[in-house]
Amino acid sequence: MFHLLVVGPAPAQAPPSFELIRAATPEDAVELLARNRRIDAVLVFGAELARETAALLAEVDPQAPPLFEAGEEADPFGAVATRLS
Repeated sequence: MFHLLVVGPAPAQAPPSFELIRAATPEDAVELLARNRRIDAVLVFGAELARETAALLAEVDPQAPPLFEAGEEADPFGAVATRLS
């Protein structure tokens, strides 16, 4: 099982091998990461949210899991994501 922290307006469904943990804001993401070290990666929907999340995580948690910005596809899990950190 892959534990994915999703920031922003995320899809309702994910592939069966993914467990989605949802955060509405970058601040929520930092709080969830502080409480849950099982998170394998962070996927952010929206360029502005991605910039805010990357800056905040770099400031408060340099050991945070890899951070990705979702592509613009209808199926974000089939799309190419851009790695931000």
